[in-house]
Amino acid sequence: MSGKSGGAGEKVSRAWKCFDRRAAGPTHRQLLYLGALLAGIIAVGALVLAVCHPGDRALWHAFLYATDSGYMGQDMESMAGPSLLGVLVTLLGWVFMSGLFLTILVNGYQEHVGRIRDGKRRYVFSGGHGIVLGWNRMGVSVVGQLLRHGCGEIVILALRGAQEIRRHLQAELADFGREEHRIFILNGSFDVAQELEGLNPAEAGEIVILGDPDVRDDHAVLGGTTVCSCDSRNMEAAMHIGDIVAGGNGRRGPVRCHIHLSNLRSYGMFQRINLPRSGGGGLELRPFNFFENWAWQLWSPLAMRGQPRPFFSLTHGKPFTRENGRHVHLFIVGFGLMGQAIAAHTARIAHFANGQKTRITVIDSQLDWWRDVFRSHCVVERVPDLSLEFLALSAESDEARRRMEEAAADERCVMTVAVTLSNPDAAMATALSLPRGVLMRDIPVLVRQETFSGLSRLTELIRGTKHEDAELWDEIRFFGQLDHCVQFNEERERIARRIHDYYLRQARRNAEAAGKPFVPGKSQVPWEELPVKFRLSNMCQADMISVKVEAMGYGLVPARPERPLHVFTAGEIERLAEMEHDRWVAERTLAGWAHSAVRDDKNLLHNDLIPYAELDEPTKEYDRDAARSLPELLREGYGLDIAPLSGTTKG
Repeated sequence: MSGKSGGAGEKVSRAWKCFDRRAAGPTHRQLLYLGALLAGIIAVGALVLAVCHPGDRALWHAFLYATDSGYMGQDMESMAGPSLLGVLVTLLGWVFMSGLFLTILVNGYQEHVGRIRDGKRRYVFSGGHGIVLGWNRMGVSVVGQLLRHGCGEIVILALRGAQEIRRHLQAELADFGREEHRIFILNGSFDVAQELEGLNPAEAGEIVILGDPDVRDDHAVLGGTTVCSCDSRNMEAAMHIGDIVAGGNGRRGPVRCHIHLSNLRSYGMFQRINLPRSGGGGLELRPFNFFENWAWQLWSPLAMRGQPRPFFSLTHGKPFTRENGRHVHLFIVGFGLMGQAIAAHTARIAHFANGQKTRITVIDSQLDWWRDVFRSHCVVERVPDLSLEFLALSAESDEARRRMEEAAADERCVMTVAVTLSNPDAAMATALSLPRGVLMRDIPVLVRQETFSGLSRLTELIRGTKHEDAELWDEIRFFGQLDHCVQFNEERERIARRIHDYYLRQARRNAEAAGKPFVPGKSQVPWEELPVKFRLSNMCQADMISVKVEAMGYGLVPARPERPLHVFTAGEIERLAEMEHDRWVAERTLAGWAHSAVRDDKNLLHNDLIPYAELDEPTKEYDRDAARSLPELLREGYGLDIAPLSGTTKG
């Protein structure tokens, strides 16, 4: 008996399993099963009616009984009332048609909406769309920029839950309600080639690979073994996209793929290698790093023209000469990834050829680990005209305060303090606890804040009051916001491209003047073919334009056609050339190059990594040409002229 009972139970279980799989299947399959069941009921009803009432249209009457409950009272003509069979067929039809049918439709709609909300639906994208792969705290800013950049649709593919991403966008993206219909959030892994192919990357307007880690660089996370990086995965995704683009790119021009590299060492790698274009030249790889992006934004007004970004002058608008002996002194409080990026970029562009070294003092109580990390990819101490000092102290310590007060009191010192702590409350508290001798002078205090709200807005309100301590807040400025973490505008690249084009023209002219054929080197090719590391070099040169102009005692003003183009004196040309050479030496040194009597690009050795005075004349002429081109470059490219700074005297 038990065996029979078990066998019967097993059969019942199998039957229910079969039913459940079909009942929980796709909506179209459920409707198909319902239709088949209803057809069976009609067929059985028609058969019985044909036996009981031969000659009548049994099938038609059975169909009406099953599909129209109002027909139940209109039975066969020979019957005085509705037949029991008619009532039974009508009830069964009502249950299946009105009950299960509507239930299936409602459940199917809910399932469809659920798949959309969970990011399980897939769509066809015809082109011109923006693609965001992965999601972190920069994601909202990236989506906003892609929308403003003209991408008709934005598709986000990430492992993070689609509803969580939607909540982020609702809370932080302005006009999300108006733009929601243009944003598609898909849940999945961008490691899967099939997922990437479905996004149609070959026809995309912009591609941004963010990855999954967060951009916060707290000591507790990055200071130990829990460092999380997705650089390798991001690069792998870029290679997959390159393969897809190579097989299906019928558009004009390459697809731009912005790759977030969270590790500064990974990002620095691109300054050491000739990264080729992927996808048969159809994919243009553009590496970026959140901290490096903010480092160059701080000191580069030309690259950020037209953008609502803060700009802080390294020179404070003052001329730097041998006679006045001025020097820049930058104090960096907190040496996480943001502090390291600012130190490295300052070392690239703060060169004044006036016999004074730029000084960078790093203050961090947890310095030992960060110092080793920084030196592993950026040896600032090897830059000839720069001095780097590390203080393993808190900014509130007596020694750190004494150092800052001494620098603030030195009339030859052009001082800036950058508080780069990732915790916004700690950063603001540290800034306000700086010595009064710093806060009461015209010394910019740059404070990292991820959003312009809370403490940032409070500071703006205090500045507008007549409170007795309002002066302490006058020079506090904010940077490091998550918006504009990726630059889709062409301003910085446009400057760099003009610099490179002028360099190419001058190289050809020099070859013609020497009566030799022009044989282009690795850096003497059109911009479209120029490796990433040389593009970054040109961008670094562009970042220093305002520093050079101000250090010479000039400023930038709107161009006027009637005003003659500025012409530097021979002495100014020579000093600008020396500044440019010092910048180039610093850039190469920070990228790992060293001096050698014989140039060897493979081993990062260069014979020109020497003081400007020791260069041969043809090499000096390249730097002089760069100086001579500045007035023309600024007027033609940006409608700006060089003019003397008001209230200054050049020495």
